Amino acid sequence: MAFTEGRTKTGGREKGVGNKSTEQLREMVGKLMEDNVERIQTDIDSLEPKDRVKALIDLMRFALPILAP
Repeated sequence: MAFTEGRTKTGGREKGVGNKSTEQLREMVGKLMEDNVERIQTDIDSLEPKDRVKALIDLMRFALPILAP
């Protein structure tokens, strides 16, 4: 059914509420990283400097929010 003018939204998520499955996935990835931090550090230390920097930048995407322009 198409949205018609004058009607209000009913049902669904409230504005600003996150997706439940995305939240669960982020928690699982965070737990995985926490449980393997020593192994990850060892693997990163064994990389060449340019690859090490790339790996760290890629990992930062999971820890830091992406800034909007």
